[in-house]
Amino acid sequence: MLRSRGKIIGWASLCLAVLAVTPARGIVVIPDANRNVAPDPFGLAKYEGFFEINKGGADDKLFALTAINDQYLIGSGHTGRPGVVTYQGIDYHVASNITDSSGNSELLIVKIDGTANPDGTLKDPTARLPNFAPVYTGSGELGKDLVAFGFGIGRRDANPADSIVTLGGVPKGWFLGGPNQFTLSYGTDKVTQILNLGPGAGQQLVFDFTNPAGPSGSALLTPNDSGGGIFINDGGVFKLAGVNFGADNVFYTDAQGRGQFQAALYDTSGFFEQDGNGNFVPVSGPAQSAGTRLSANLGFVGQFLPVPEPSSIVLMGLGLGGLGLGAWRNRWAGRRARITPAPTESGR
Repeated sequence: MLRSRGKIIGWASLCLAVLAVTPARGIVVIPDANRNVAPDPFGLAKYEGFFEINKGGADDKLFALTAINDQYLIGSGHTGRPGVVTYQGIDYHVASNITDSSGNSELLIVKIDGTANPDGTLKDPTARLPNFAPVYTGSGELGKDLVAFGFGIGRRDANPADSIVTLGGVPKGWFLGGPNQFTLSYGTDKVTQILNLGPGAGQQLVFDFTNPAGPSGSALLTPNDSGGGIFINDGGVFKLAGVNFGADNVFYTDAQGRGQFQAALYDTSGFFEQDGNGNFVPVSGPAQSAGTRLSANLGFVGQFLPVPEPSSIVLMGLGLGGLGLGAWRNRWAGRRARITPAPTESGR
């Protein structure tokens, strides 16, 4: 998991699992690891766009992006480089894909320069995104309620009883393996940790897939949720604070690495994960998810945000010290080296 247990976190493409407050075909939740596709009560889905890769192919899939300005959206660099982005039902032409050259994160900024024709060429160069999300720039994410969005797989079988993972007759969670999804889902939870995963990943907001779910809910990322937005409640206003990065999804039945399976587990005890040294180590507790922390990357992200009012300029960048939890650095570096990244071909 995302702790000092050395567990592998899958980062290629994620899906959110929402626990009973309910990954199943996107964001999955307890009590049955099914996707939560109802309109979110927070009105945040309007800020989520998407792009498509392998259109019409066997592995056709969508990845989410979040609008942060009238020409810019933010997502995850390991999902690919779009040529066209769809936002509120309108296709926009991508002028450029910009990655974080500092190496502090794998964030991706997508710049649009107008609407797109059906063949992907530029149509109207004057068109801009109609709205965009406010971005959290403080340092108080820990303990705050969150809402996460994404597309992705979910429960393996339509019947939740057929997907249950058990060990010694004790339910542990659900097998994953549903088809790729084309409807946005969401889940709620709260930030339980902030971890520094080192170069290429940086600081991450972590949340737990607990069962029963707490007052804030319980969610887990699974394939294909990478790139979706994570919003936190900042004094009653939800602001974009992170971008979906990875989650605990791959487990083994013994210390020799046999019996590999993919699941959304609220109780991982009795199973194993591979650590950064290639060893299969026992794990416990709930699976965890992580999203790249935007407030720790304002040197990069801040270039693309709206210019603040003069009275608020001083507030930008406060509290960027972060939590130096470097113990995770080597473990995560080893995990990511063994996870196959999402395809990098351009979207439609």
